[in-house]
Formats: sequence, structure tokens, C-alpha cells
Amino acid sequence: MLAATGQSRSRWQTLFVLSVARPPVTTSLLSARLAIQWPPLIRTLNSLEADGLIRRTENPNDKRSRHIEITPAGMAVVEQVQPILSEIRSAVFAKLSEQDMMLATRVLEMIVAGVGEAQGDSDQ
Repeated sequence: MLAATGQSRSRWQTLFVLSVARPPVTTSLLSARLAIQWPPLIRTLNSLEADGLIRRTENPNDKRSRHIEITPAGMAVVEQVQPILSEIRSAVFAKLSEQDMMLATRVLEMIVAGVGEAQGDSDQ
């Protein structure tokens, strides 16, 4: 992916989450959705912001927090990455039957629900 798009995994994953998330997205929410710790996330956000792919603004409800939004340039990167990612996914999942995919989906949904319950948040 890096060779094809110039975007590292952390960059395109962050952009993808921002492209589909319902605003406002905070750093805490983004960290939880990506399941990564703050230091690497902040480095990624700094890099994306420096490249004009995201914008961070002050959260009017919490001065310690920032809202993060994807810019049109960031959306263009997501659109560039999607076809390449689709090819990779197709190759990875080629040997799985529809039944395998349904079972895997069910198991992953149960894991996500369990994580949300363990964190005390049924929306996860």
C-alpha cells in the first residue's frame, strides 16, 4: 500500500475511519475506533494535518479536546486507496466461502459487542 499510494497503514486507516465516522470525532473516539494508543495516533494526526489531509479544531464543550475532520484532500487519498485495498481484500478472502464469511462476521460482531460491554459502552 505504501508503495502504491505513498500512505502508511496508520495514515490510510485513520483517514478511512474519519471518512465514515459521524462527526464530531475526538482524539479519544478515534483512538478507540483504531484501537491504538495516543502517542502513535498523535504522530499520525500531526503528519496528516501537516499534509492538509485533516483539520483539528477546538471542542467547544471541552477545551482539552479537539475535533478532527477529514479535508477534501484527505477524501481524495481515501478514494485513491480504496481500489487498491479492494484488490488486496479480494485476494485475501478469495478462498473463503460465503458461509465462512458469515461465520467470521458473526464472531467478529460478538467480539466487538464484548469489547463494548467490557468498556461499559454498548455503542461500540
